[in-house]
Amino acid sequence: ITAESYKAYQQAASYERGGKLTDAEASIRRAIALDPDDPFNLIKLAGILVAEGKQQEAIGLYRRAIQLNPQDSMLNFSLGNLYEQTGDYKLALDAYERALKANPTYRFGLLN
Repeated sequence: ITAESYKAYQQAASYERGGKLTDAEASIRRAIALDPDDPFNLIKLAGILVAEGKQQEAIGLYRRAIQLNPQDSMLNFSLGNLYEQTGDYKLALDAYERALKANPTYRFGLLN
């Protein structure tokens, strides 16, 4: 993580808290340009995109974050939730199963 990337992330979070999603998206995209392999930046952008109703783009970002950290149960679980929201139940189930495989005691995964 670079100092500039971290600053852009913090700025995006501040904009997001204030409901300024367009500004938040622009800031986090700057952070990603500076540090494209930081999964936190990818997840932050995915969350902003979901709030903007852009689930398909958010799915791509979660998939990219999972490529960087495939054993992260939370990422797989969140991807499953997005698939479920978009009506793709087969892919949702696959993501939930990956979450549980990575961590069999992952409590949120057990609920789905």
